[in-house]
Amino acid sequence: LKALFNQTYPRKDYEVVVVNDGSTDRTEEIAKKFPVKLVNLKENKGRVIAREEGAKAAKYDLLLFIDCRCIADKNWIKDLVEIGYQPALGNNNALIDKSSSFARFIYLLRDKYYKKIDKPVYVTEKNFDRIPKGTANFLCSKKLFLESSPKEKEKHVSDDIKLFRNIVKKRKIL
Repeated sequence: LKALFNQTYPRKDYEVVVVNDGSTDRTEEIAKKFPVKLVNLKENKGRVIAREEGAKAAKYDLLLFIDCRCIADKNWIKDLVEIGYQPALGNNNALIDKSSSFARFIYLLRDKYYKKIDKPVYVTEKNFDRIPKGTANFLCSKKLFLESSPKEKEKHVSDDIKLFRNIVKKRKIL
């Protein structure tokens, strides 16, 4: 959260929405120490519903997602907005914290499975299975996001893949 409030992007032009999805940790307590819009779900509803509720609560049309395991570089918002295209999978300005063994395993698996992508590329239906994707660092319009949200709302749904499959049917993802 500190990194999100230390951005070079004008503070008056964005808000931070934190969705507390029925957590049992100190999410609510920590979030209340920052000037965030806090959406509290009393019980864990899963990522699909949590993200939808956060999107609905957001006052701006552009949504920029970042996972709690990421730390945003100070130019993260500015750089993504300056691209001038959405939906866009993030850039190198959101660093993934690989300190947990699970996060490190997933990072290494994805790094090995997917070829290194060192130039901008569009995710389409044709190349969908060959490009890494996820909402850890993702920019999308509120309308497109909500229209593309998976219809299955179960807690353990593979929501990122379903979300992106729905999005690429409407618009390529950069």
